[in-house]
Amino acid sequence: MQTPASYITPIVVVVVGTAIMFLLVLSIFLLVILHQRRMLRYQLEMGDLEARKQRELLQSALLVQETERRRLSEELHDSVGQVLSTVKLNLHRMEEKGLAAAGPDLLRATRDLTEESIAEIRRIIHDMYPPLLTDFGLVVALEDLCGKVNVGGGLHLAFSSTVRQLPFPLPAQVSLYRIVQELCNNTIRHAAARHAWLTLEDTGNGYRLSFRDDGVGFDPERTFRESRGMGLRNLKSRVHLLGGTLSLTSRPGEGTLVVIVLSPPPGEE
Repeated sequence: MQTPASYITPIVVVVVGTAIMFLLVLSIFLLVILHQRRMLRYQLEMGDLEARKQRELLQSALLVQETERRRLSEELHDSVGQVLSTVKLNLHRMEEKGLAAAGPDLLRATRDLTEESIAEIRRIIHDMYPPLLTDFGLVVALEDLCGKVNVGGGLHLAFSSTVRQLPFPLPAQVSLYRIVQELCNNTIRHAAARHAWLTLEDTGNGYRLSFRDDGVGFDPERTFRESRGMGLRNLKSRVHLLGGTLSLTSRPGEGTLVVIVLSPPPGEE
């Protein structure tokens, strides 16, 4: 029969694991802030802009940053925050009842919750900076993203590219990856589409990223007038930060086409 002392080591493991999770959460926020600062610095280095355009760029940057922080905050609250609250409650019950009275089942459940939180935090970090993107570039990361979308079974996403590497720095490539992620999520949630096509092309004087689906389509003007058009505005803000343009074509019953045109970075013209 186990003695109360036999529970001390697992309890220490749970407490240490909880502390590590809090450090990981803090690291996520620091990564977001660092990425946003790099993006803003990169855009300011792309050339001298007129004062009005600089103000628009700053406003777009602040909008994107606030949206990213809100999204990250909601994701941490909904997933990690609730699990950590349960871990805290379990540890409090162990403290009140004593290690022997709490029993191995409660300890095991708490350990499982700790592992679940660590896995969820790792997923969030992975989504922020996909290893394939940092190691092999945007094209390989998009190929992997399409594979993950297709595994879901609800949407078949085909990807084609005339380039293997983009001459943009990592923060810009991460932003492009986020844009494609958001386009995929919007299509899955709202378009009721069965197929989508993603293409990346070198136009000779820049790059063109196109995303098309065969979904239900919508009225862009009406959507922009309504509050739900904030997602589209955020997409345009992201592209604007990259020094590019975004055009959207859609009609009810005729699907949606999004075209992003990017100029080459300085020194690549």
